[in-house]
Amino acid sequence: MRYISTSSASRSFLLAAATHITILTAGFTAYAADIPTRAGALPPAPIFTQAPPFTWTGFYVGVNAGAAGAGGKNTSAFVNPPGTGLNSIGGGHRVAPVLGLQAGYNWQVGNLVAGIETDIQTLAPGKHRVGPATLPDGTIVNGRSSGQWYGTLRPRVGYAFDRTLVYVTGGLAYGGGRNSLSTIDGVGNTALLRSDKTRIGWTLGSGVEYAFSRNWSAKLEYQYVNLGPEKLAGSVFTPGGVPTGATITSRHQNDFHTIKAGLNYRF
Repeated sequence: MRYISTSSASRSFLLAAATHITILTAGFTAYAADIPTRAGALPPAPIFTQAPPFTWTGFYVGVNAGAAGAGGKNTSAFVNPPGTGLNSIGGGHRVAPVLGLQAGYNWQVGNLVAGIETDIQTLAPGKHRVGPATLPDGTIVNGRSSGQWYGTLRPRVGYAFDRTLVYVTGGLAYGGGRNSLSTIDGVGNTALLRSDKTRIGWTLGSGVEYAFSRNWSAKLEYQYVNLGPEKLAGSVFTPGGVPTGATITSRHQNDFHTIKAGLNYRF
């Protein structure tokens, strides 16, 4: 009788088992590769980031355009001798186009906004004529005034309704212009007064600004600008150019109102 050793049987069993497992594994792998991907599988959920809240804080630069009208204060003249007293000889309004630049910085805390702004504008030719007017002593007076440019440096304080800012403003104003006055009396004596210099004054106004994007905003602003009174004085000359000994003085108020629209780029 032939006997098979236990060790030989064990080796044969293990070899058969390994072969069987290999075949099963290969078959399962092939089957799994043929299984279609499950339809309707959800993609990863998107991650939403909330935009930061709008703020007026930051630097800005911009342009503006509008119109300026004189305050309508009278010009006055005084001839001595014979001394006719203070005589009002003119007034009225002139309107001139305005074009300029501005820059500033805002700080926002809650709904309160505070800032500082500077601007400079040019005034297109818009001369204001005074007279001709006749003083009580018969002297005829003609005058002319024209602003050429002006600028301001002023704080702004306002309240923000999200992207809408309502504010008041006021501070330093300065500007340049030209004033002149000429006279001729009943016997032909004449005088000519001129001034062309930079003047310092103050301004006060208010406005509303709306931010239609994070970087761009538009505004509408009113300002009253007062560059103070100006006094001119000069001698009276005969038709031959000889001083008569008489003098003439005049006083003119340099003030005007402005209304401007502006566009700002905010950094």
